[in-house]
Amino acid sequence: MFITGITKVSHVNIFSGLNQLNDISMDRAFSSLCGISEKELEVYFQPEIEMLAAFQGMSIPDTKEKLAGMYDGYHFSHDVEGVYNPFCLLKCFTAKDFGSYWFESGTPSFLVKTLQKQPLFLASLVNGRKVKEDQFKNYDPDSKNMLPVVYQSGYLTITGFDEDSRRYTLDFPNQEIKDGFLDVLLKKFVTVPDDDLGLAIDNLCDALKARDMDKALSVIQSAIADLPTIVKKDMCENYYESVTHLMFRMTGCRVVSELQSVAGRSDVVVSTKDAVFIFALKMDKGQDFETVAEAALAQFDANGYSDRFAVSGKQMVKVALVFSSGGKGLLGWKTA
Repeated sequence: MFITGITKVSHVNIFSGLNQLNDISMDRAFSSLCGISEKELEVYFQPEIEMLAAFQGMSIPDTKEKLAGMYDGYHFSHDVEGVYNPFCLLKCFTAKDFGSYWFESGTPSFLVKTLQKQPLFLASLVNGRKVKEDQFKNYDPDSKNMLPVVYQSGYLTITGFDEDSRRYTLDFPNQEIKDGFLDVLLKKFVTVPDDDLGLAIDNLCDALKARDMDKALSVIQSAIADLPTIVKKDMCENYYESVTHLMFRMTGCRVVSELQSVAGRSDVVVSTKDAVFIFALKMDKGQDFETVAEAALAQFDANGYSDRFAVSGKQMVKVALVFSSGGKGLLGWKTA
């Protein structure tokens, strides 16, 4: 008997019940059992690949590369070959289009509602999470830890493993999941109507490319103007950091939050082709804007936030963002 599901059956009894199952969830010998490997794709789906390529006007190598970027990347153990999501892959071949089929099958609404209440968890979730096995393998409904649900429902996968510390790195498996998950989250975290959200992201992207901080941050300021004020005061900075990260991430730029340096962590770093934007997010906590903004800018040099980018050859822009502790959103920004 082979039992599947999102979360595994608990071994609840000592003498009876389902207490003699063999859990193969992370067994390397079975890591490709529920997915399609690269070899299987090439052997069994060559006609479908050729038809997809012809329909999309692409070469066979480019089609394979895009298929891998969209639907490959699932790992059910460490140091194993990644596998394709069979549901999405077959849907792609049927429709002859690179769609986001995983999210068409259902929206993780329960997960989004939980993340809205746990902004600190969201901030680390979208960056690649380093954890021990027991932190994501077993789900406890009485616990506030949502990581097992996120991992076991397919929104994160194993992308790295450190043998010495026995810590796993969890991240989005592919472009379809990353774009779909961030898009669903962003619509719940900002006040921009769905119809206008794509335009807002495009405007933000254009502003970053032009290095126009006033235009870029005006987009973010408008998007979070009416965020709920019910979030606990000591969690607001994480909440705003999560929203800011999500909007930058949707532009396609390289984005990292809580980037570690020798003397501290920069809140959000956004990289484009020729520029690096380093953001420090601060709450006003009853102080005037200028005082908070100047203190934030002073931290850049004191903590060496920009040192690691000095040899990149890119223009560096340091930006202090000041948010209202009273729930009024982004009060303003200052650059250096």
